[in-house]
Amino acid sequence: MNMNSEAVEKDLDIVAIWLRRDPSRWMAGALAGVVASVVMILFGMILCKTSGMDMWYPVKVAALPFIGSKALEINSVAGIFPGIISIELFSVFWGILFGHFTGTNKFFPLLGVGATWGIFTWIFWINLYLQSFRDIYVAAIPRGPAFFVCVAWGVSFTSIAIFHRLLKW
Repeated sequence: MNMNSEAVEKDLDIVAIWLRRDPSRWMAGALAGVVASVVMILFGMILCKTSGMDMWYPVKVAALPFIGSKALEINSVAGIFPGIISIELFSVFWGILFGHFTGTNKFFPLLGVGATWGIFTWIFWINLYLQSFRDIYVAAIPRGPAFFVCVAWGVSFTSIAIFHRLLKW
């Protein structure tokens, strides 16, 4: 076997990727998280409205762990503000992580990771973790529409490319 030094590829150093410091990328991720949260809220509201549910249901569900079942009361606005804040904080946090672990601004790789991000969110957050909160478990979130909302949320993180380019400019 001929081991020509030109033919040997360098190994990918995953630890170096995970430990890199790129504050502009983190900020771009936070901004992409804000975009993703708006997409998540609007898409969820459209799905709820077209299926005859309370338009604010997706936002109110996010408030359940904080204010309990009164968040879902009909004609109540109690769950709207805490729900929006929790969705925003959740999305900004995951946007920063998304930015940290994706080092590219190319559309198709970001689209693939974003879709995966959304699917994993649906599996682990909607179906597993959030079900440990009694009020959310009792609310019985419709899993089918929640899947599409999560995927739209994840795909929306592709906006990080725009923000990262603007912040680097």
